[in-house]
Amino acid sequence: MAIDINYYKKINQKFYLKTGIINCYKELEELGLYPLAATGIFWPGQTPDLLKFCRKNPEFHIVTYISASLMVNRYEPEDHRYMLANKDNDPKLELNLPPEVVQHLMRESLLFCKRMKPEASF
Repeated sequence: MAIDINYYKKINQKFYLKTGIINCYKELEELGLYPLAATGIFWPGQTPDLLKFCRKNPEFHIVTYISASLMVNRYEPEDHRYMLANKDNDPKLELNLPPEVVQHLMRESLLFCKRMKPEASF
């Protein structure tokens, strides 16, 4: 049985919109935050600054990027990556994608990058 990739893309988009994940570097920079990835991902070493920011600004919360297939709408204190969000902070919200969907989305991203910068070697 084939996987409906568009269904999972919609679920992914709904999670981002519902939680209010901020994945624009410029927006985060305007808040005084500097993620190490252009997509707004913060690495474990940046956690203290992110937690401090959220304590001072309770309208924001942390989403934990546990793996390529699992994101949870809460702070999980391990060696994970994190994103800042500013909408629904329900800690029960999760995005859990099947591995084959993640593989497909990663291939799509790679192809997109290759089209955007054809001289790059990936």
